Amino acid sequence: MALWPCPSCGRSVDPHHTDVDGYQPEPGGLCPVCERARRELEAERSASQERTGIMARLRTRAAER
Repeated sequence: MALWPCPSCGRSVDPHHTDVDGYQPEPGGLCPVCERARRELEAERSASQERTGIMARLRTRAAER
């Protein structure tokens, strides 16, 4: 399969390259650098939602009682 440009940054993506964490790009997918950044951002958002989401507010209310 041929290389393609990463839809996020434009780097050439090699479909045969497997990243350190085991990520192997799907055809048309992100390069390993952008995929890592996407995963980190997703983890930060998830952690933020845990701190500020409804369950966090309910835990705070329960702890205040």
